[in-house]
Amino acid sequence: MTRPIATIRASVISGLTATVAAGITGCGATTTVAASTTTPSLPPMAHFRIGYPQGPVQDCTVDGASVTCTLSVAGPSSVETYTGTVTGTLTGLTLTGTKITHQRFRDEADNSCILEIEKSEPVEYVFGLDGTVTMHGGPADVRTTRSGSCSGTETGTDFRWEDSAPWSAAG
Repeated sequence: MTRPIATIRASVISGLTATVAAGITGCGATTTVAASTTTPSLPPMAHFRIGYPQGPVQDCTVDGASVTCTLSVAGPSSVETYTGTVTGTLTGLTLTGTKITHQRFRDEADNSCILEIEKSEPVEYVFGLDGTVTMHGGPADVRTTRSGSCSGTETGTDFRWEDSAPWSAAG
């Protein structure tokens, strides 16, 4: 008597399922196979860069899981000075930390009015192995100070933001 192939296949699959569910025994021991839990991570490196040839640039160093980035602006800009740091911890493909920036520029409507803006905010950078990083930040604590032909200080909270940029290992 021949059985249809579908019946044989179902019987074999059922038998394998029962065997796996019961555990594979041998010499009185049960063997358990664990699923792989490998977490993707950045390749080992001590230095990387985030940014485009023109605009904000982040030059970052890695020491174990600690990351420190120095921020600057490459190329022409209306900002007289722009400095900052990002410090944080790298886990897998995610950097979590704090970004602090300071920028100084002149008011477009009154060139003798100087504005200085200081920001401090939480950030999260998610690195893609394709060379792109998605950055999330905020809300930021902001302090704006005016001097020259204008004066005054304002404090407040800035909005949350998201951006992406290329990143690459650096020398």
